[in-house]
Amino acid sequence: MIHVRSYHHVAIAVKDVEKSRSFYEGILNLEPIPRPDFSFPGVWYQLGAQQLHLIRSDVVRNKTQHFAIEVHDIQETFETLKARGVPIVSPPGKRPHDHSDYMFCLDPDGNLIELVHHG
Repeated sequence: MIHVRSYHHVAIAVKDVEKSRSFYEGILNLEPIPRPDFSFPGVWYQLGAQQLHLIRSDVVRNKTQHFAIEVHDIQETFETLKARGVPIVSPPGKRPHDHSDYMFCLDPDGNLIELVHHG
């Protein structure tokens, strides 16, 4: 039997690694971590116990596929993203099942990101 403890990382396709770095590092304030020298460009970030891997690719994305990042303040996050011109897909709201705050935005490649705050 398989016993899953957690997930280790999420990898998403991006067309322009440097443009994506500007978003993930310059707007979301993520710090890059060391990445092996693969035969394709990319960048890795540590987010708590998990990692986010950006991989250079021309693959068409699935419009509902997303990952979620927990933030300290959803309203402050919303205002910062809006002020920086980040496309907002869904403004802050409350989830009906757990009453946590959430919103959705897009990265420079149109990848859907959920931002959530569990009060």
